[in-house]
Parts: sequence; structure tokens; C-alpha cells
Amino acid sequence: MSTNGGMNYSKLNELKVKATKIVKQLTHLSATETVTQLRNLCEKLTISDQISILLSAEEVLQRLRRNAIHSAVVNFRRKLQTGL
Repeated sequence: MSTNGGMNYSKLNELKVKATKIVKQLTHLSATETVTQLRNLCEKLTISDQISILLSAEEVLQRLRRNAIHSAVVNFRRKLQTGL
């Protein structure tokens, strides 16, 4: 089974996992390095498969961002409660 003329779902899911790992490395990579790695991962795929992979990567990025914001708020509250 394939995705609209693209690759099969198991291969697409494998690439989504790789994209997720690349995005999770954001703390270690510059934005340029991250984009380059994602571009290399997707370069020979159909547009539909590229979009699917990049949407998965963006979901992970949004989750990481929400977690970082939440952690910052929690830490700030703790500092306020302890009198800075």
C-alpha cells in the first residue's frame, strides 16, 4: 500500500521517526543544520510524502515548545513562591 503514488506507509512512518529525531536534536543543532537534515531526509520523496513527514516534525516541534514554555512558567512560579 502506498500514499497517493508515494512510498509505502511503513517506509513513510520510518522517515517520520527519523524526522522526529532530527527535530528533537534542536537543542544541539542550529536551525540551519536542522533544516538541512530535514531537507536531505525528504529530497527524493513525493510532495505528498514530504508534507506528511514535515507535518509530523512540526507536531513534535510544537510539543517541545509547549513543554519548554510550561517548564519556564513552573520555574518562574517556584522562584516567586520562594522570594526569588
